[in-house]
Amino acid sequence: MIRFTFIKCIEFRFLKKNETLLHTFLQKLRNTVQYIKDTSTGVYRIPCGDCAQCYIGETKRALTLRLSEHEANCRKQRLREHEPDYHEQHSAVVEHSAIGHSWGFNRAVIINTQRNTIKRKIAESLFIKSHSTVDNNKSSFPLSIFKL
Repeated sequence: MIRFTFIKCIEFRFLKKNETLLHTFLQKLRNTVQYIKDTSTGVYRIPCGDCAQCYIGETKRALTLRLSEHEANCRKQRLREHEPDYHEQHSAVVEHSAIGHSWGFNRAVIINTQRNTIKRKIAESLFIKSHSTVDNNKSSFPLSIFKL
């Protein structure tokens, strides 16, 4: 349940700047929804900026934190890919960016909110199966135990 307690005191100075009460309310509502989106846990989708594929992942932490980790891994891979003894195993995000594609990290969204770890991993596997995902986007839960 979400309670909107931020409308306790709307000052008249907003009305003096040609902003309506509705505009102020909607702006605060957008900020609250953005905060909820950033801190939710679950299955997320990152679209590729250069093709129709996407990456599906799951996290129990804030989405913005997980996305910053993906971005850092992509930068690290670009810096170290020319080293002769660099043979680190990469995630699907890093491998797809290595072929010259860029990710739409700013367009990533939570597509399923789930706090329970097992349910979150099952949801991730089902979304990977139903979306056009990048190569090496592996499921974290074996769907073979179900008759699909």
